[in-house]
Amino acid sequence: RRPTVMPRPPATLRADARYARPSLWLHRGPLDEAIATAVAQKTPRVQPPPVTPKPTSSAPVTPGTQPAAPRVTPEAPHRDASASDTTLAGERGARALLQKHWSHLGDAWTIAPLPSYDDENWRVDQNGRTYALKIAATEAECRGFCDSETTAAALECEGRMMEHLAQRADPAVLRVPRVVKAADGSAVVRLDPQGSRFARLVTWVDGRPLSEFRQKKGDTDTRDAVLGRVGASLAEGVSVLRDFDDRGVAARRPLSWDLRKASESRQHLRAVDDPARLALADRSLRRFEAISADFDRLPHAQTLHGDVNDENVLVDASGVPGYVDFGDFVTAPRLYELAVCFAYLLFFDDDTDGASATAVLREAGIAVAAFHARAPLQDAELEALLPCVAARNCQTVLNSAHRHKLDPDDAYVLLSAEPAWRLLTVLDAIEPGVAAGVLRKACFGEKPVAQRGLVVSTNDDPTAKTIPLEKENGAHSLRAAPTEAVARGGLSSDEPKEETPVPASPEDDPSPSPAEIPRTAVAIVATAVIVIGALLGSRRRGPSR
Repeated sequence: RRPTVMPRPPATLRADARYARPSLWLHRGPLDEAIATAVAQKTPRVQPPPVTPKPTSSAPVTPGTQPAAPRVTPEAPHRDASASDTTLAGERGARALLQKHWSHLGDAWTIAPLPSYDDENWRVDQNGRTYALKIAATEAECRGFCDSETTAAALECEGRMMEHLAQRADPAVLRVPRVVKAADGSAVVRLDPQGSRFARLVTWVDGRPLSEFRQKKGDTDTRDAVLGRVGASLAEGVSVLRDFDDRGVAARRPLSWDLRKASESRQHLRAVDDPARLALADRSLRRFEAISADFDRLPHAQTLHGDVNDENVLVDASGVPGYVDFGDFVTAPRLYELAVCFAYLLFFDDDTDGASATAVLREAGIAVAAFHARAPLQDAELEALLPCVAARNCQTVLNSAHRHKLDPDDAYVLLSAEPAWRLLTVLDAIEPGVAAGVLRKACFGEKPVAQRGLVVSTNDDPTAKTIPLEKENGAHSLRAAPTEAVARGGLSSDEPKEETPVPASPEDDPSPSPAEIPRTAVAIVATAVIVIGALLGSRRRGPSR
């Protein structure tokens, strides 16, 4: 779902001084890949001159000397010679890997390519069993351009995470793949002495991607069930990973998609041509930055999956979510797992009823309540959730706009951009205090945050005020808060303001209903009788000795 990285030029062309426009290279490394599409359209590919092989056996030999041995160029093991430079192994190379390292599973492999971000993935069917063959490259963006040693450590950490979850998580709540070790017992196979490529085999996770369960008219029951299941699976995952030790690997990989680095996407604001969208992204990032200083007090910093998006979550026929692609694992507050997932979970299409604050908050409340039932959330997490969701959407839209500027013909980079813009627009219209109150009510059953006096900003700002939920056409709607107040505000405080909000509806009225008054009177009388009886009893017994 994330934009594809433009590939690097081949090593032979990187060394050629005639190669034009090197500024379009996004990163460099030892692997040979195709020239970037945007450059190839304007610059003809430079082919090295043909090399005429020198004669060997027929060449004259000087007396007293040995004939020179023919020079043999070593070929990378298991690489498909017919494959293009953009592949890491190719189909024949993948088959060779399976036959050499996983022959103990049998033969008669049937393989098919799978989509991937930086690596090369293959679906493998063999004797009624299904696996995924994953071939990874050193210096890939998805692993922070790390070297061979760190790449191997990251891949091994992914395998340990999956095994940790598989052994401890409830399979009725969360499914994960498991590593299938090679014949020599290794979980990660090094494909060359330099460690530029690695291979792994993992079990297959069945299911439909979460993107196929977006909100549809007249299908709220299925949607609500999926929202609850995903929320419960998130809680199960973070709870099980709470005691997982990544051995410091996450800290060694600077990932550009780390939510903590959302502000770095500001450098791509200039790639947005629409002034309204540019202002929207800027406001959303300012809200995130205004509260990011308070993230140190968020609980439960731990290892997380880090990329629970709508293509990495697969829902099976019984409704149980399964997680794949652990390559973006991070060490961060558990809130980040929720925020990244919600940034895709709350996507809606143009022709649905989801384009309203009420619909988005309703769906968020369902998933949050399911999470809270297994892993109770704190107020600070509920207040920071939606600003973090918006920040993740900003990463998506701004990185996509930047990639699209570099390669206008690549429509894939905009795949998640439009639904992310739609969700950003709705989130921008929701006052953070009201959002936190709705989520709190979903978790704790409390009154909406507007009834408790939470405000947009903690600063003394005359424009910062409590904004209640209002009834409009029989349904709750939200009034947006002043933009400047939201941007300057931190996490909401519980300090009440002078303005008392008007209850949104009779059921939200904090005063007791007529039916509750008799029950209250009975309770007061009963309490008084108990207290008086206790006092009389103590007087009969006299003072204690």
